[in-house]
Amino acid sequence: MSAVTSLAWPMIPLGEVVRQRREFITIDDLASYKRCRVQLRAQGIVLRDTVPGVDIKTKQQQTCRPGDLLVAEIDAKHGGVGIVPAELDGAIVSSHYFLFEVDDQKLDQRFLGYYLHTPAFLDQIQAQGSTNYAAIRPEQVLGYRIPLPPLPEQRRLVARIEALAGKVDEAKRLRAEAAGQLRDLKREEPWDPARRGRAAT
Repeated sequence: MSAVTSLAWPMIPLGEVVRQRREFITIDDLASYKRCRVQLRAQGIVLRDTVPGVDIKTKQQQTCRPGDLLVAEIDAKHGGVGIVPAELDGAIVSSHYFLFEVDDQKLDQRFLGYYLHTPAFLDQIQAQGSTNYAAIRPEQVLGYRIPLPPLPEQRRLVARIEALAGKVDEAKRLRAEAAGQLRDLKREEPWDPARRGRAAT
């Protein structure tokens, strides 16, 4: 994905293709809720836990939708950004997170997800997070710049990245399998030529 910024595509503010959602729900003490968290270094969004509403002290929470861009107010400068996966549809986050809806007529969510990993994107966050006030504000997120190829080109790049990732995963699997076979060989009883000679007499 590092080659993305080297091509002659327009660089636009993120605010042209995403908009912040400020929708809050009131927590029901009798219901259960999934809570998610954003991993650092743009490593994705994962389930934090599932808790009963009665245990959630702040009763106004935001709900995530698949494909949303989720930004952690404090951890963004450490790469605390990601795209909400389908399995976390309806998960809640506090007001210390910012949710942005992606305009899928202009921007492929998977393309954005991969671009979040690039130094070109992460450097923008770290530059703004280096002041005494380290938290990121929504207007700063909307000002980050990204390349915007045509949608078909975005999808072609995503397909290429995913194909390469599949090859990397397969190589890792084969390497792990070979390492396991090597360990098995080492555990076998060493060959003893003298014992073989005795058995033949």
